Amino acid sequence: MEEQKPRRPVYDERDREIDLLSKGKALDLLAGCAELFTILCILKGNSAWMGGLALLLLGMAAGCWYRGQQYEERPFRYVALLLGAAAAGLLLWFAFGGQGVA
Repeated sequence: MEEQKPRRPVYDERDREIDLLSKGKALDLLAGCAELFTILCILKGNSAWMGGLALLLLGMAAGCWYRGQQYEERPFRYVALLLGAAAAGLLLWFAFGGQGVA
């Protein structure tokens, strides 16, 4: 009789690590697509590049803020606040009348 591998009924550390890595890979792909979208909008003269760039800056701000919390260092948080402010400015410009530069 063959022995069957026991099923893992609980969500263990390995599952958490795989889940975290898969989300990280998916976000990396999404950031790459947003970068491509932003570049294409700039090249075509579409003002949507502001929204794409704002989303990329927000993602960078979130990453810096998280690092600042984990490392307990303020420079990461200052950079996150600057990136977040730049992203908010771009989003406001895009939403309320930015005509685009290109």
